[in-house]
This record gives sequence, C-alpha cells and structure tokens, in this order.
Amino acid sequence: MPQMLYYPGMTPPESALFQAVLYWDSVASIAPHEWRQYAERTERSRALLRLAESGLYEPISLWGYPSALHSTFETELDRLLKHVSREDLVPPEEDPAADAVSNWYSVSRFPPAWTRLLLEEGLARARSSNDQVTEVWVDTKLRHMIFAVAADHLVRDAAGKGATGPTRSTYTTDKDFFWAVNAPSGHEGAGPCLEVDVGDLLPMPAPGTDLEKVIAFRTRYDDERRRVMHELRKMQFDLGRYYGENPHEVMEGMRLELRDAIGDLDKAAKASRMTWVRGGVFAFVAVTAGAAATILPMSEPFSWPLGLQVASWAALSMAGNATINLATNKIAASRASDEVYRYLQRTRDDFRHA
Repeated sequence: MPQMLYYPGMTPPESALFQAVLYWDSVASIAPHEWRQYAERTERSRALLRLAESGLYEPISLWGYPSALHSTFETELDRLLKHVSREDLVPPEEDPAADAVSNWYSVSRFPPAWTRLLLEEGLARARSSNDQVTEVWVDTKLRHMIFAVAADHLVRDAAGKGATGPTRSTYTTDKDFFWAVNAPSGHEGAGPCLEVDVGDLLPMPAPGTDLEKVIAFRTRYDDERRRVMHELRKMQFDLGRYYGENPHEVMEGMRLELRDAIGDLDKAAKASRMTWVRGGVFAFVAVTAGAAATILPMSEPFSWPLGLQVASWAALSMAGNATINLATNKIAASRASDEVYRYLQRTRDDFRHA
C-alpha cells in the first residue's frame, strides 16, 4: 500500500488521519523543520506526534531538495501568471485573517529559492523574527500552486527506479483545492479519468474515536485491512488499464474477492465494539488510450452493486447494499507519472452508520 501524501497544509483532519491509519501504510505531509512546535499547538495536530511515535507519520521538508526542482516551480509560476493577473496574486499589506494561518507558510517547508523568487517578484510578504524571515504570506491561488508542485515532485521522486522510500499518492479533503490544481482547463495534456467512489466499502471509526483505539485496530486486524486495500488497488489498476474493453466484465472479474475482503473487514470492525460509519472517498484513476476511446465523450455515471450487505451494528442504523459508483471526468495531466492516483475525500452531509 502506498503512503498517503496529505496536502495542502501539514495536519490532516481527523477523518483523513483515520483513513491513513487503517488503509494506508503511513501518512506524510509537507512540513517545516520545526514541525513539532506547530504540532504542539492544537489537539488535532498533536495526533501527528502520536503517529510519528508509532512510525506512521513522516514530515517532509523540501528545504534541501535539488535546484532542478526550481525550474518546474518557475514554469508553473509563469503558467499561473498567464491566467491570473499579477495584481490578483499580490497579497494584501495586512493579513486579512490575522487569526488564521492558512496562507502563511514557514520558509523551511519549501526550497529557499522559491521564497526568494516570490519576495523579489513582490508576490509574497515576509514575517521576520530576529531580522530573519521565518514565514511568508501568499495569495491562496499561489499557495495552491506551491503545494501542488511540491507534492507532485514527492510522488515522482518516490516512483523512480532508484527510489528507496515508500510510493505515494496525493490525498486531500479540500474539494476547491483539488480542482484548483487538477482542473483540465489551463493545463496541457489534460486527459480522461475515472472517478471511483469507494466510500460505501470502507468502514471508518466514528468522529471522536480515540486515535489509540484506531491504531490498535490496525495492528490487530492488519491482514484484513491489507487484503481490502490490495483488492481496491487492483481494482483501480484494472479499471485504468482495461475499462475500454468491457467495463462490466472488469467489475465482475473482481466482485467475489473484493466482496469477501470487505465482508471480513466488516466482521473485524463489529468485533472491535467501536462505532463505525461509512463516508465518501473518491479515487481519480487515469486511463490508458484504449479505455479513453470508450469513456469519451463523457458517459453517464453508473453504480455497480458489490452483492454484499454492509454490516449494521450502530444504534438506529440501516444496513444496505455496498456499491461502487463510477463516473467519467477529465483531469489535468500529472507532473509525477502516468500511473498516479489522486484521492479526494468528500465528507458527506450525513454519514451512513456501518
């Protein structure tokens, strides 16, 4: 299973942390050298300290990354300036949200050349301490681009032949951010993709569940959760490769193994005596040329029943048939590789109890 690369920002929300603990090898985020100081500030971010102790969290700073990455940054900045006026990218004199930190970033998080360029171009404002720049304030659109370039580099860096670290996939809970950096308009090489909703399949601890209990469940039922993720990754691969031949045959070919894996995980969840819910997690799967010929022009979304009654053990909950919902879409080409999967977690208005 790959490593979840959460972005933008350093600290995933609780639901994404639960996802990472149960269904990924680990979670990483782009963080400054002094990330522990930031993590101490809130209860949510302190969860990263606990995950780091368990070997489940990796803070990544791009401070020392090679200068070759700077050319990619300059290219993306030029592209952004072709679509957004420079005036619209200049941050205000004063931080309009003084109590928030969403558009501030520590200079030790990204390569120093990036920060110098932004300051020289007047596209960032500095916050200093002891005559040293420690943080910069940038416009939201520029912040989106910075995190996207950095994250795609980290995905690509982990996928090369000489890579020694974990493979990674990007993951966000911010729908506006996701489409700001992945929308096909304004990007060369945009192509078709499948939007696969697997939210019905994955039981998730209810909001407020003790993180220690989630980590303990991961350890105790490691075989069950790994089997589910293996089947889901295989499903994504087969859909991307063979969807154009006969999508229904592709789905039927994986039904039994995926159904059995989900069923075993549901039994484990029930045995844990924890409260579980099911929510929306969407995988965006790039497709091959053969499959692209089938799904373009955009076809109607459809649901594929798994043939499994999802478990129901929470008070006042309703059992139902697990389904995988698929839709076709277009997405910007990845800077990382053709095999990349991109994940968007959509928090549904009403979680369905598992």
